[in-house]
Amino acid sequence: MKKHISLSYALLIIAAALSGSCAVNVEEVSKGGVAGIVADMVTGEPVPTVKLKLSPGGNSTVTGSDGSFQFEELEAGEYTVTYTKDGYRDGTEKLLVKNTLKTDAHLLIERIPAIITTDKEILDFGENSGVTSLSFNLINSSYKPLEWNVDYTCTWIKEIKPKTSGILNYGKTATLIVEIDREELEAGNNETYIVVYSEDGSAEVKVTAIGGERHIPSLIVSDATSITSNSAILNGKIQDAGSPEYFERGFVYAQASMPTLDNGQSVTVARTDDLDFSYALDGIELGKKYFVRSYAKNIIKRAETVTYSSNEISFVTKSTSPIMTISDVTELNVTQGTAMLIGKIENAGDPAYTEKGFVYAAHNNPLYENDFKVPVPGNEIGLFRQKIEGLKIDTQYYVRAYSLSKIGIFYSDETTFILASSAPMVSIKAVSDISVIGRSVTFNGCVDAAGEPAYTEKGFVYGDSNTPTINDIKVLVEGSEVGNYSVSVKNLEVDKIYYLRAYAIGRNGISYSNDVQSFVIKTTAPVVSMVSVEDLNASTMTARLKASITNEGNPPYIRRGFVYGTNFNPTLSDNKKEDSGMGTGSFECELMVPSMDTKYYVRAFVTNSLQTIYSHECLSFSLESTSPSVSQLKIEQVSYSDRTVMAFATVTNAGIPQYEEKGFVYSLSRNPILGKSNSLTVSGSGIGGFSTVIKGVQPQSVYYIRAYIKNHVGVFYGAESSFSIIPTLASVSLDSISDENVYSQSIQLHGSVLDFGDPKLVERGFVYGFLTSPSVENGTKVSVKGEGDSYHVAIGELELNRKYYVRAYVINEAGISYSEKEMNFTLSASLADSRMRGDRIVDYERRTISVSGYLQNLGTPTAFERGFVYSTKLYSPTLENNEGRMVVPGVDLNSFTSTIPSVEYDAEYHVRSYAINALGVAYSTPVVISTASSVPSNLLIQTLDIDYSSNSVMAEIYVGNLGTPQCSEVGVVYSSDTVEPSLDNCEKAVCGTIVSGYQKISIKNLDKTKRYYMRAYAKNYKGIVYSAVGEAVMYETYEIETTGLMVQTHGGYGDFATANTACENSTASGYTNWRLPSISELSQVYECRSLINMPYSSSYWSMSKYDKSSRSAYYILSRGLVKADYVVNSNSYRCVRNVDGTDDTSVGSGDKNEVDIVVHTLSATTGSRSVSSGPGTTLRIQYYAELFGSVVVNKGSYMERGFVVNSSGTPTFENSTIQIVLPVTTSESGEFSGDRTFGVNTNYYYRAYVKTSNGEYIYGDTFSFIIK
Repeated sequence: MKKHISLSYALLIIAAALSGSCAVNVEEVSKGGVAGIVADMVTGEPVPTVKLKLSPGGNSTVTGSDGSFQFEELEAGEYTVTYTKDGYRDGTEKLLVKNTLKTDAHLLIERIPAIITTDKEILDFGENSGVTSLSFNLINSSYKPLEWNVDYTCTWIKEIKPKTSGILNYGKTATLIVEIDREELEAGNNETYIVVYSEDGSAEVKVTAIGGERHIPSLIVSDATSITSNSAILNGKIQDAGSPEYFERGFVYAQASMPTLDNGQSVTVARTDDLDFSYALDGIELGKKYFVRSYAKNIIKRAETVTYSSNEISFVTKSTSPIMTISDVTELNVTQGTAMLIGKIENAGDPAYTEKGFVYAAHNNPLYENDFKVPVPGNEIGLFRQKIEGLKIDTQYYVRAYSLSKIGIFYSDETTFILASSAPMVSIKAVSDISVIGRSVTFNGCVDAAGEPAYTEKGFVYGDSNTPTINDIKVLVEGSEVGNYSVSVKNLEVDKIYYLRAYAIGRNGISYSNDVQSFVIKTTAPVVSMVSVEDLNASTMTARLKASITNEGNPPYIRRGFVYGTNFNPTLSDNKKEDSGMGTGSFECELMVPSMDTKYYVRAFVTNSLQTIYSHECLSFSLESTSPSVSQLKIEQVSYSDRTVMAFATVTNAGIPQYEEKGFVYSLSRNPILGKSNSLTVSGSGIGGFSTVIKGVQPQSVYYIRAYIKNHVGVFYGAESSFSIIPTLASVSLDSISDENVYSQSIQLHGSVLDFGDPKLVERGFVYGFLTSPSVENGTKVSVKGEGDSYHVAIGELELNRKYYVRAYVINEAGISYSEKEMNFTLSASLADSRMRGDRIVDYERRTISVSGYLQNLGTPTAFERGFVYSTKLYSPTLENNEGRMVVPGVDLNSFTSTIPSVEYDAEYHVRSYAINALGVAYSTPVVISTASSVPSNLLIQTLDIDYSSNSVMAEIYVGNLGTPQCSEVGVVYSSDTVEPSLDNCEKAVCGTIVSGYQKISIKNLDKTKRYYMRAYAKNYKGIVYSAVGEAVMYETYEIETTGLMVQTHGGYGDFATANTACENSTASGYTNWRLPSISELSQVYECRSLINMPYSSSYWSMSKYDKSSRSAYYILSRGLVKADYVVNSNSYRCVRNVDGTDDTSVGSGDKNEVDIVVHTLSATTGSRSVSSGPGTTLRIQYYAELFGSVVVNKGSYMERGFVVNSSGTPTFENSTIQIVLPVTTSESGEFSGDRTFGVNTNYYYRAYVKTSNGEYIYGDTFSFIIK
């Protein structure tokens, strides 16, 4: 059986006695006795069927239905009464009995609290990671079934099962299993409580667990190193890897102190076993100060944590100046006014220079801005040079190298130069080519220096004077170069002394050679001598004559040679043999000797324009004759196709005189003879080999052949030989395989014809295939045209990764031959390795997906195309079957990206990167990219503040999820007419920014006489989502016409003093007589709660004091029920005032002179019980219901209370079919109940009621029940 006992009801109970019992109404009798009542200690209600027993004596009795008992005929003395009842705690009291007196005793018995207990006080999960669930039992040791529920607030308690609330029957137990999430534990000891609430109290179970070590990493950042104008090396060190260990580390940097991942830029460093880590940072700005911290990430309680270094470093990017040097100026050219400047960049500086060159001027320290500037292309380190023009002669110039960078202009040291003028320098050399005949001579001179500027004229001067000048005879020579020069001068006088000098004319005048040459043209006779007669050759009838000229004479000789004859000292009148040469030295000629066996005499001679001179020597010679011979006949180069053979023989002795004819004779008969057989004459003379081609040879015939030689003596034959012609096979070799090219799928084959065969081959080439010993019948044949022994060919369109065998072949009339050696080859190839990267970005706004891939290797041959294919229907799209293909230019090992355009929402895109080479297409593993969309969610709205002066509301909205794609508009929609406002029919206020989380928005220009309904909204392409409805009551106060009260539409929260003071000090709507309502007024205000924004779930203070407690308390209204609460506790409150301006708290009751009583109907309990009609009768089942109600008396009194029941709804005393009238002893506030039997399966309606002293019925709310 379930009863509802509120705090107010408990506080209404008046204790009968503080220390147990008190004796009253002493009545005189003969013996002593005891009479009294046993009452409930809390409610004061009489308790029937309590067992009582006296000691000493052992007398016992049981209380009646009214709780009364008595003991009679007791001897005087002190007794101990013990009283017990199920569901109550045992009690004992001391009683004093006197003779002739009856003691009237009142005993209080304490009901055992209706509370659930537990069998364990502690659940200790310890530190064992495997222990995640433990259990404990709920125990109902009270006297009735109890509702219970479990409360806990700990995040590491994962679940309590099988349930967290229920009803536990009396004397029963229930097991609860507690599961924890060890990932949520703090390191070390963790402790929390599970509270089990039941009707009269609660029980606690302490839960403990030891969590594993959880701590963030510890790290530092060290000074940056290698700082340049745009880069630096960042250095850090992990001091403690954290637990669990970090999974990411790196650096954050910014131009403001204490950078974070949120407000700075970051770089990550791959994790290694080395605790020290670095990162080469580039792309930063020159001259800026950067602050740097290292960071590391680990996971604690399933949440990603970021830890920054305990220190921070900073650095400033710095620059260095370029360093240049300048060398001496070279290639000074006074004539052209030019010079070559040479500089050197020793250091390019940081940032590197952007321009370099030279500046020069006729004053020192030339400047970039003011003087001559010559930029030089390039930005490398090292030498650079530049030719400059337009320079002035005899002017001193100053020159510096310069470089220009972002940080300024920089110069080298200075050097100087001058284009100084100078006179030319000439020298004279010995004359040459003195000719007596031509009376000429060649003058030879040299320009040793051209002068600066160069000379304008040069030549020679000569004459009788030993220091000739241009006033003598001048010979001008063309040209302006430096070096030797010559000129021929004719028509000079012989045997006369001439003086000669070279000269040159320059800017500063005439320069002569320091030396003077002299010369004379003189005449002399030639000198000749006979040396020898050699190389007498009877075969050729020749002899070689040799002589020598030691002086050619002056004038020189014009003819020379030999004279010969059969007489001593021959002359030009005999035979002569002239030689065409000139000059001194040896000369010779070959003489055809007129006849054999004759003695001849010979002398040398020379002739000039004056005379003929003979040698003093006269030599003699003669030729002797011998017979010729021939041998060593060979037949070679037999050609079947040409029907030819080559005959070879050797002349071993040419004979003297030499033979006149040689050749071959041949026939089909033996011993062929010249003149009677076929013959072939071979030209030539002398000894040695000779050959000829014999044509028209008949195949398969045997020929006989002899070599012959003939002179004036006769014909001489060599040994006989024979020959015939038959066809022969050609032969070939396979030399090599080269230029294997998987890209063009080709190779080069090389072969050589070893023997062309006879007849000559008609075809040559290669055969190849997948089988060994390929032939023209089973392989692929490639013929090769051309001449020569060696040949080669490129073959293509080969299959990759197939083994080929190859041979060379030749074909002639005799048949086909293959190379003895066979080779093989394989064009090894592999597909590229194409992969997808993880950085994939769905841009819902642009409806694109950015994808990224890379080639792990380029394949063999190298891939020639890369890109992506995608599909929403196929898991593995291909080039042949896809919904889109993106080709990315270039092929390398770097990452490549592309964008899928015009993507659809709520689709899954299957994307693969690919790469194509000659072997085929390589695809990556497909990645699935979802474009799933969702509407925004988790929207809330609450009113933060109402500004009645500006008629505006400051609302706070919360958007937990912005949706996908992110919502395009967030705001508040509001209306005073529609309870659920929407964008279709109401006004809206739009937020300026779209963020996840809380943000405030002001809603202005509202009507201060109205209540507004508001909803937060967010919309994206998928739809509009609204929050639950919030309200804003724009009127500050509301008048309840039926009560004469005005109530504020907004209240507060606090203890009683806070609430009371707030009302007394309120000036709402310009009134100052605000106060807290009485409990009766509060009940009537509560009935109008929907009009004044008064939440049902709150509890509210009244100004009605509850004076039946030892502690200060006031009545409150909690969920419509009247209770009492101590003043130190906190509740909501609403301020009221009398519309008529008075302070009378009875205004709200509607009648100042009548009662103020509030009645509440409470829930009923139903059940069944077994009853009998008397001894020996059969038990029967009786169904009953116990009805509960409560009454609060603020003013007046009542004389009756109870319940009215019917089955039609809203019962009254007039229309009810059942009335349960309960006796009333005092007209006090409190709970009351009554039970009776009811029929089953009938829906009963009931109300609690009281009947006031003036006969009025006051009812509570209508409740219902049904017994099944």
